[in-house]
Amino acid sequence: MTEKNTPTPTIRSIGLRWLALLLSMLLLFACLVSCDSNDSDRDDEDEDAQTQEATDEEQIREKIEAFVTAYNSGDFDATLNCLTAKQRNAFKALFNLLGGVAGSYAGFDIDLSDLFSLGISTVQGDAMTVSIQSITVNDTQAVATTEMLLRGQKETIYFAMAYENGGWYISDMTDRRLVITPDVPNQSVGGTITPSKRLEFQDGLSYIQYKKNDKDHFGIIDTSGKLLYSIDLSNIYLSPTQIGNGATLLEKSEDSVTTYEIVNAAGNVTATFDDTYKILAHGDGLVLVYQKKDTVTEIQHFYGIIDSDGNWVQPLNKDKVNRYPCEERAYYAGDGVFAIAVEAWYNYYYDFLFWNANTGHTFSVTRIKLYDQANSASMPHFSNGMAFVRNSHDWGEIEGVEAPDFYLLYTNGTFEEYNMENKNFHGYKNGYFWYSIEDEENTVYITDTTSSDQRTFTLSGYPAESVIEISFDGEYGLVMIQGANGNQYVTLIDKNGVQQFEPIDTNESHSYYINEYSDGRIVYSHSDPKDYYKRFYYIVDEKGNVTQTDYLYLSGFSDGIALARTADGTYIYINTNNEQILPTITE
Repeated sequence: MTEKNTPTPTIRSIGLRWLALLLSMLLLFACLVSCDSNDSDRDDEDEDAQTQEATDEEQIREKIEAFVTAYNSGDFDATLNCLTAKQRNAFKALFNLLGGVAGSYAGFDIDLSDLFSLGISTVQGDAMTVSIQSITVNDTQAVATTEMLLRGQKETIYFAMAYENGGWYISDMTDRRLVITPDVPNQSVGGTITPSKRLEFQDGLSYIQYKKNDKDHFGIIDTSGKLLYSIDLSNIYLSPTQIGNGATLLEKSEDSVTTYEIVNAAGNVTATFDDTYKILAHGDGLVLVYQKKDTVTEIQHFYGIIDSDGNWVQPLNKDKVNRYPCEERAYYAGDGVFAIAVEAWYNYYYDFLFWNANTGHTFSVTRIKLYDQANSASMPHFSNGMAFVRNSHDWGEIEGVEAPDFYLLYTNGTFEEYNMENKNFHGYKNGYFWYSIEDEENTVYITDTTSSDQRTFTLSGYPAESVIEISFDGEYGLVMIQGANGNQYVTLIDKNGVQQFEPIDTNESHSYYINEYSDGRIVYSHSDPKDYYKRFYYIVDEKGNVTQTDYLYLSGFSDGIALARTADGTYIYINTNNEQILPTITE
């Protein structure tokens, strides 16, 4: 090779070379961690299935090879053209933004496609080599398992492919194992279903079980009774959990092997995890995923956050936490923030690492009391970007700084002390905490931390110690009061503390039998004095009108729907007017 005489580089030229190399790596890194699938409809073809599968595989191989060739040659446009349309647009927007940043740094206009090529040219030989091990095709989706050698590092990489505009394109590249799940047909059969089991609605979804072809099936329905997803339960133990945003997490056990699936609001499977992963927590359509990897030299702990559409909002990595989850304790703290317990103290207090899925920021809070009770307020739960916290241990710290007795914790890890001098704290729930002031026994002060001004209003007429819980939903809040007779009483207040009706005696001494106020209704029950195992269920509206039902069971309301069990043992759905709805389920 003929040596080239190169001039002594200036500080600016050195900076541009580093920027060019960084830019070339950024494109690949962005592909590896942030691409999501952009499936589109595909016309049916009257070809033999085996012939079509072979054709698909050939096209997929050609596309991956084209991507590698374009990347190694520094051809920016050709590299992007190997991606799905959605990813091409996303990366073009990203590079437009970077062009402005790079131009400001360099002091003149920069063509990022040329800079990308410069970054590739700084590497001797091919920057990337890919060996395709296997390809799995399912209609408009496919996964190619490869061995990738990137700048001297060899790793198994999975290419997710999507079929659009008559060809196969790359929609994702990841080191996590991808499994293609057959498409779930929605409204594919037609007709009606008579469920043998129904569960309560939550976040617009409910679960049913029904017979089809003499086999038990599990199904997910929406509030209109439409079947969104179904699966044959033969040889499968299924545990569903609603995770918010109309999505479901399915834990499937078959032949002692556990896998997880995320099903989005449309009823489509968007992500699948094998038994090398664990699901630690979920909420608002976000899922906290954990994976442990053992190597010869170390044990690595990987964490990631994926949304209900299968997009990694925080990709699996070991740099954010890289510690074993203590007893696998974690919870969703709201506002996109997860809390991971990483150290235990006397099995009662825990050190938690908080991870903001929206910003990627992490921060630590130590010595948090484990149990989250209404009168505890020690477990931070965020609403409107803040959480009201009571320091439950003298050693508690936030990012290494001693925590005050009471404080407001923000989702970026900053905090400010909350002055509770001469105030007796009584409870906290759903962004509201209540307290009394010394020498004012019959006034309850309620502070709304969900409002920007943290306004405070009062509830008068009851000893503060007797107010067991205050839980707002919309404009009204459920107040549970411990009566002098030992029974629980319920009423509603507005956000000025105005009581809507006189407290109603539930004839029950335990708040377990009182549902939180939702959809303008309170549901409570009490036992039959003549038969402890028989219960009477009641519905209370916002004006305090009480309706006694003859149901054997009645859930709280969600999405305006409650689950009820009739006298003959049949489960039905009712609306807030106690009228039966969804008599049939449609496929």
